[in-house]
Amino acid sequence: PKHICPILVVKMKKILIMFLFILLQLLLVNSLSPKKHSSPKPNAEITVMGFVYCDVCSNNSFSKHSYFMSGVEVRIVCSFKSASSATRETVTFSANRTTNEFGLYKVAITSLDCADADNLATSCQASLIGSTSSSYSSCNVPGYKATT
Repeated sequence: PKHICPILVVKMKKILIMFLFILLQLLLVNSLSPKKHSSPKPNAEITVMGFVYCDVCSNNSFSKHSYFMSGVEVRIVCSFKSASSATRETVTFSANRTTNEFGLYKVAITSLDCADADNLATSCQASLIGSTSSSYSSCNVPGYKATT
């Protein structure tokens, strides 16, 4: 009654080994197969920045007589066009910024869902629109009112 047939034990071991072998194969195939759900592409983050300065010498360049202008309002307009033949999508973004004490304006454009940064044609233009300080009115030298 307590005797187990040795043939039955051998068969059970073979079945167990086959089961483990099949399970191992399934795990390997699943881990080596390409993932169907690829991770989403990160959104592009673009920062547009520039300086506003008074061009005292009127030569459209920064000289030792030039100075940075704080408190100047700048309008930034950017257009992003896909260079891919698959789409003709264009995204336009605009923002107003005021220059800081160093004459710097900066705008961060986040969450642009782009296919590929290499296939993106970008252009931005900055234009002076006014000032909150007297430095803008004191610089009456003609120069660039807008730049790309």
